[in-house]
Amino acid sequence: MCTISVIPCSNIFLGKNCEIITFFKKGFDFSFKIAWVKSSETDMTTNSPVSKFSITYSHSNIKKLPEIPLFNLTGKRALITGGTHGLGQAMAEGLAIAGAELVITGTTPSKMDEAIAYYTNKGYKATGYLFDVTNEIDAANYIDIITKELGNIDILVNNAGYGLTGEFDKISWEEHDTFINVLSTSAIALTRLFLPNMIDRKYGRIVNVSSVAAFSPPSSIQPLYGPIKTFMNRFSDGINCLCFR
Repeated sequence: MCTISVIPCSNIFLGKNCEIITFFKKGFDFSFKIAWVKSSETDMTTNSPVSKFSITYSHSNIKKLPEIPLFNLTGKRALITGGTHGLGQAMAEGLAIAGAELVITGTTPSKMDEAIAYYTNKGYKATGYLFDVTNEIDAANYIDIITKELGNIDILVNNAGYGLTGEFDKISWEEHDTFINVLSTSAIALTRLFLPNMIDRKYGRIVNVSSVAAFSPPSSIQPLYGPIKTFMNRFSDGINCLCFR
């Protein structure tokens, strides 16, 4: 039986200044939470809060995962895009605590060095690769390298993303284009590249990081973000239909 699950992960907002990210178990092998607090910085142009977040890790609810057979990912290999910092790093550590080997992608050498050192010092097995996930040809080449050097990827976490600040019509098309590519095109490209192997092996997990913005009322603040996350939810559902056809 094919046991491939593709799920979108969403945030739950609790209170004005705190946001809890919850990854729901929905046919997936793990579940954990992290909390972050909004930055107090203010954008000098718009006089509005800067959408930066300070990640506060809370491991009390995930240290127990290896004790539960359902959450034992020993022998599994997980690739996390943007796993060098922030939310991606938190997800990677949750997977590592559950026993998975980590494959981290990023674009900044210094952040990659720091992340791999962090994982290694924690006793996790982690390997880093620097490439642009929005470039399908580049990604395909590196996936081939990763597979040859390490083996198959069992879990793909399409986490790479960020937020745009400023007014929609004041932001350049180049910035919008890059934003769309990082948040959605990269996930489509990597899913397309990894899915055939997962289907052949009849096992795989793909997590597409989404947001409650996908369900929120339209807003003039980051008007592209919510629609992209809505797309990610529908895309995940569509791939699920493909896997179980």
